[in-house]
Amino acid sequence: KTACAQEHASADQILPRSRLRPGGGAGIPPAMLTWGVSRDALLLQKGFHGSPAFVVDAKAVAAEFLAMLLFICFGCGVACGNGASTASDRLSIAFSFGMCILVLAYAIGPHSGGQINCAVTFSLVLGGEVHWCQGLANLAGQLLGSLSGAGILCLVFPCDMDRTGSLGTTAVAPGFTAGHALAGEVVATFLLC
Repeated sequence: KTACAQEHASADQILPRSRLRPGGGAGIPPAMLTWGVSRDALLLQKGFHGSPAFVVDAKAVAAEFLAMLLFICFGCGVACGNGASTASDRLSIAFSFGMCILVLAYAIGPHSGGQINCAVTFSLVLGGEVHWCQGLANLAGQLLGSLSGAGILCLVFPCDMDRTGSLGTTAVAPGFTAGHALAGEVVATFLLC
């Protein structure tokens, strides 16, 4: 088989996993919710007529939701439990965040690309790597996942047991201006994306 024929065959095998096909009928409907099927795979479908206006991979959204929930629970959970009074505490917090993002990126990467950050998702949408409608769905999953993770932490660590103090608060440190803080955030986000 040629490479093109193999791509069409793989798209034909993938497409039946679609969960919702509003409108039904021949061809691809204008809106579609799939599970593990990308927009590009839909374009390879045999008998394809036109472009679906909205295609959202629910598997990617679920993966982003779960990743953000776990990232907040484990990363912030270590911070809540340890506090940042000593250098070793700060090192353990940084290490837990680093290992958490590493494990989650490898675990959900095949399912959603492992974005796990709203700024990364936004940059991928702006760069044309992710369709805008998939990007909005991923963003919603990330926001709901982070809120759910924070809610779980509120249940696990009551206010009197939270040892973070001012760690992680969004305040400008003495000696710096708001402009310094904004410049630092812009550079850090640029490096991340």
